[in-house]
Amino acid sequence: MSSSYTILVGSGTREITTLKFTPPSSSSSASLVVSATLEVGHHPGWIEKHPSKPSFVFANIEEIIPDADPGEGELIVLKVDEEGQGAVIGRARTGGEIPAHFWVGESEVVVANYFGPSIIQIPFAPTEPYLTASTTHTVKFEGKGPNPNRQTMSHPHQVYHHPSREELLVPDLGTDRVYRLLKDDTKDGHWTLRDQISVKPGSGPRHVVVHDEIIYIVAELTNEIIAYTLPPITSAESPKPVHIKTVSSLSTTPAPEALGAEILFSYTTNHIVASNRKSGHPLGDQISVFTPHPNFELVGEIRTGLDQIRAMQFSADGKWLIAGGVKSGGVKVYEWNGSVDGGWGKEVASVFVAVPTDFVWL
Repeated sequence: MSSSYTILVGSGTREITTLKFTPPSSSSSASLVVSATLEVGHHPGWIEKHPSKPSFVFANIEEIIPDADPGEGELIVLKVDEEGQGAVIGRARTGGEIPAHFWVGESEVVVANYFGPSIIQIPFAPTEPYLTASTTHTVKFEGKGPNPNRQTMSHPHQVYHHPSREELLVPDLGTDRVYRLLKDDTKDGHWTLRDQISVKPGSGPRHVVVHDEIIYIVAELTNEIIAYTLPPITSAESPKPVHIKTVSSLSTTPAPEALGAEILFSYTTNHIVASNRKSGHPLGDQISVFTPHPNFELVGEIRTGLDQIRAMQFSADGKWLIAGGVKSGGVKVYEWNGSVDGGWGKEVASVFVAVPTDFVWL
């Protein structure tokens, strides 16, 4: 019998949903079912587990009081069992409106406030009160871009930790910058702004991924993936990032309302994988597949039948890719093969979940 996977789903509702995925076997097809739901607050859109204590799961709450002016968001921590069932055990305010994304370290969570505009560093411990709001550290951002509809102020959209060194990268959709932060040498280890990458004006950097010291940036507003070198910051004289190449994230001319979304790296097949929203294609939004530098190019896509892909994640073993459509299509799991002959990924199971926006495989 095939082993099952447990997946938690963040959403644009008030619930976190638990899914149970059983891969196909020689005698049965795959199954994907809802096994539990938990109401936690307004729009728990992003969700992540602790890197070494996976029973602790974190989620953002976009607004503590919906439609309040000014609003404020919240970070929550849940304790879950192996079946993905649990309860909220801790909360901390994020000091800004609509926390958009966060990174979880061993003893901290760093949250990006879309309308902060800021990031906030919140200490975490595996004992009560879990999140220590009284000792937070905040970095604020300023500026705006040329797009009058989407770039009237700074909008930090992600907190991404470099895979091999202590560096945080924060793409700012509102200012066309990617901020680079390092920890200072104080006892508290505060993250401080040390450098920035200024990308194509009006491109709207949303999310990033790093592989082999190259940063790949989703330009939400221009439907592109932008690649730069990313040398380490060791001194004021350290080499600066250099633009390598910009590639369209779509194989067809995008609809006027089309937007880039998320980006991942497949370590099993050595591909960059990016999702797209509002493409206007009759077969739904696509997941685009790229080869990395030095042959950085669009090489394929999966037409998903989903409308507004806001989320996708690989399983830890790299065999399965889950994606969801915010507007329609529910949640689908693909058997990832990373091959043009295999269609890149084969849909094996699906289930309805309302407004899915993020996933974590437990």
